[in-house]
Amino acid sequence: MNIGPTFIWTYLSFTDNKDKTETTVVAPYMSTPADYWEPQVRGFHYCKLLNPSRALEWILIDSQYDRNGRTPFSQKVYKEIKPRAAVKLNLI
Repeated sequence: MNIGPTFIWTYLSFTDNKDKTETTVVAPYMSTPADYWEPQVRGFHYCKLLNPSRALEWILIDSQYDRNGRTPFSQKVYKEIKPRAAVKLNLI
């Protein structure tokens, strides 16, 4: 993946095992060899990193979806709220 736009638009991938007990994070990288034809970019290595706040968000929130601890917002079922009868106020 040594093409700039391909690197830019490739995101971290999260893969769960069959039991959903482990999650593997794979990060894309881009590098140029030490004998690259353009001397100004020889030996460069780029790697996308997982932000610590994103890791914490996964631990506290996203990991709970797989373990029946949380229901995604898109799957929530709300009860219909029936309108209450109108209340008549007698003001003196």
